[in-house]
Amino acid sequence: MILPLACLAGAGWADQSAVTHTQSQSRKPRFHFLLAQAAGAHATLSQRVEAAAKSLDRFFATDKTFDEETNTYLRLRFETVVDKDLGLSFKPDVKVRLDLPRTKRSLKLLLETDPDDSRRRTSQSTPVESLEKQDYFLSLERTARRAGRWDVRPAAGIRLDWPPDPFMRLRAIRYFPLRHPWLLRTAGQLFWFGSRGVGARTDADFDRALSATLLFRSTTTLSWTEDDNFARAAERLFLFQYLDPRQSIVYELDYQAKDDPRWAADRFGFQIRYRKRVYGKWLFMELTPRLSYSSENHFDPDPSFTLRLEAVFGREYL
Repeated sequence: MILPLACLAGAGWADQSAVTHTQSQSRKPRFHFLLAQAAGAHATLSQRVEAAAKSLDRFFATDKTFDEETNTYLRLRFETVVDKDLGLSFKPDVKVRLDLPRTKRSLKLLLETDPDDSRRRTSQSTPVESLEKQDYFLSLERTARRAGRWDVRPAAGIRLDWPPDPFMRLRAIRYFPLRHPWLLRTAGQLFWFGSRGVGARTDADFDRALSATLLFRSTTTLSWTEDDNFARAAERLFLFQYLDPRQSIVYELDYQAKDDPRWAADRFGFQIRYRKRVYGKWLFMELTPRLSYSSENHFDPDPSFTLRLEAVFGREYL
């Protein structure tokens, strides 16, 4: 307001306004320099939070690591679960991502088990039976050109059964640096199965670095499938604790609900996952005590204990 008011007051203020204008001009470069420094510091801190989050995801070999991997990657996982009646169940899991030759690493061959297949875990199953009951999916995924900062990956394949069940999927992932020390990761996917129809899923992860050894994460998931004809929502809270380069702990609290017919709690629980690298950089052991409550069991407490052995192969695990 100084310069306009000086013009209205008359010529007597002209010199003073010129001096003020010159001073303001001299301050602008300094102001822009400070803004640039602040922006650079924000970007650096955001990158550190993202690097810490991805490092923990790689250590725990989460599905996010597999979804975002651009190199050849193999994860073999086998779980033994002890329930409250001391019954045993077994849960295998396989994820393979292979670079195809002569495609400039833009085309991948994927072999996956179905993470939502409830048939994988039955109290009467043996390790061999659990492998036989597993659903396997074979697909080709293309790493599309990035649309802005989005990582877009279309895929098409079949469920290895008879008759084969074809499917198509489109996945998009992006990281958003928020006000330090928060980081947002969003992932959405649209899919179609010949046997299930269409569906959609979206995930939002909010990560916050609490200290040099603690990372907090809140994960919100919304999903819908034509086969179920109702939506599901899930909220999971994680606290990752770094112990040393060979071991870490994550504390998890989860809650699930569905709009059938109203949004009501369907399942919730708490678990502690202790993970240790037991050989080289690729062989891991995990111990997980868990307490669950579900509508199927009238929300009675359902304790369990899981022993997991996992082998991970890839560039980050050499």
